[in-house]
Amino acid sequence: LATTGIIAGVCLGPVLGGTLYEVHPSMPFALLAFAELLLAAVVGTCLAQVTAPDAAKPDAVSMLSMLRCPDVSIVLGALTIANAAIACLESTCARYFMHTFGFSVGQVSWFYLTTSVPSCLTSGVAGPLSTRFGARVVMGAGLA
Repeated sequence: LATTGIIAGVCLGPVLGGTLYEVHPSMPFALLAFAELLLAAVVGTCLAQVTAPDAAKPDAVSMLSMLRCPDVSIVLGALTIANAAIACLESTCARYFMHTFGFSVGQVSWFYLTTSVPSCLTSGVAGPLSTRFGARVVMGAGLA
């Protein structure tokens, strides 16, 4: 569920930003600043305050011990590489399409959405498929 949310943000962010940029160049930044202020207000008022740290419990797992687990580090590495690849494609493809085909910012962002939707759809299906067929088979099919 968390990776689906991350991928949805990666996919929808450029589209929303490009569309708002066509309205006014500062509009995406103003909307993001407003959203951050709203989030800070909600977090500051609605979340419960923790008085005692949970890490002092003997059954708590440290972040370093989780990162040393091969299963966790492989998944985190794969997510980092996938998001870096998407970010690289976003910046280079936009310039290429604007220069070569004369696309506007909005057209580039909508084109990016159509190419990144499969990433959103497959992120929710990859877990159940890897349970059924094995992680190596699903990863190999995704890389093919």
